[in-house]
Amino acid sequence: MSLIMPLSNRSAEKPKKTILAEGLDPVLIGVTLALLCLGMVMVASASITVADRQLATPFYYLHRQAFAAAIGLVAIIFMLKVRLVYWEKSGMALLGFAFFLVILVLLPGIGKTVNGSTRWIPLGLFNLQVSEVVKLFLLIYVAGYLVRHGEEVRSSLSGFLKPMVMVGLVCLF
Repeated sequence: MSLIMPLSNRSAEKPKKTILAEGLDPVLIGVTLALLCLGMVMVASASITVADRQLATPFYYLHRQAFAAAIGLVAIIFMLKVRLVYWEKSGMALLGFAFFLVILVLLPGIGKTVNGSTRWIPLGLFNLQVSEVVKLFLLIYVAGYLVRHGEEVRSSLSGFLKPMVMVGLVCLF
């Protein structure tokens, strides 16, 4: 196809679907995958001597990171299947679950303390760092709130402060 095309033919031409899926930004996907690969290289280079010395397996931490990345990629595929309206409507429930997780990690016998900090919940194969899940849930809550109350947030200080109070309460814990 030539780059110079009459305007009448341009409007009749349908936009091409991306290879990955309709609606996904290929540049964003590419940058994300590049950062993932860069992170894998950094983990490998930073941990190869430590893993070799302590575990006699030089790529132990790289394999763990690759396994976690694979789980993350599968989770992304499932999350992309959920319609945006459901994420928007689930904001309050996810915020409630975030409060639950933050309180749960502080309960004796449930939260795992490392280097004087109790931030993890042991789940067998891995430790869940609650703050990372809570950040995602807070982001979903605030985004949904902004969709529902965008004009109020833009026009008044109280509209802005309402979701910030919820975020502040979670951060307090």
